[in-house]
Amino acid sequence: CNLGHLLVRQGNAQDGTALLNDSLAIRRAIAVFDLEAETLCELAEAERSRGNAAAALAYVEQAIPIFESSRRQAPGEWLRSSYVATRSDAYSMEISLLMNGSGRDLAGSASVKAFEAHDRLLARSLIDRLGVTWDQIVRGVDRTLLSRARRAESLVNFRSAQLLQLFERPHP
Repeated sequence: CNLGHLLVRQGNAQDGTALLNDSLAIRRAIAVFDLEAETLCELAEAERSRGNAAAALAYVEQAIPIFESSRRQAPGEWLRSSYVATRSDAYSMEISLLMNGSGRDLAGSASVKAFEAHDRLLARSLIDRLGVTWDQIVRGVDRTLLSRARRAESLVNFRSAQLLQLFERPHP
């Protein structure tokens, strides 16, 4: 993986990608998921350097759930929070790729997804530091209220998308 990373950094993305794909196959075969996710991030970086943002986003979107799974296994809120901090490059890449794609996205959904990814990262870090789970947060809350909260969140997301569309239009 390191040699593939080095080749990509030196501008030889084709050979670097080939090595990274070999590394990914090995890491999947030996079931070292955290290393698999790292390799997926390296492949995302390689694709981004080749100008293939869609493939880069696909790779990083495969890596993040693996990192999340590993994060949940870390004992203690501070270790989980620290783990997220060490993997922040993957989240930053996802947000960057989504934001860069938002200029071509007429509906503004890429920008909304980028904001959602950023908010998820911040919320996850806060929840880890508080030492609570989502189940603990919503335990005892009336289901009607939770449903209203989800509808309100959907409305906010919709209105945010509309505002982003307005801001992305050329202004005289």
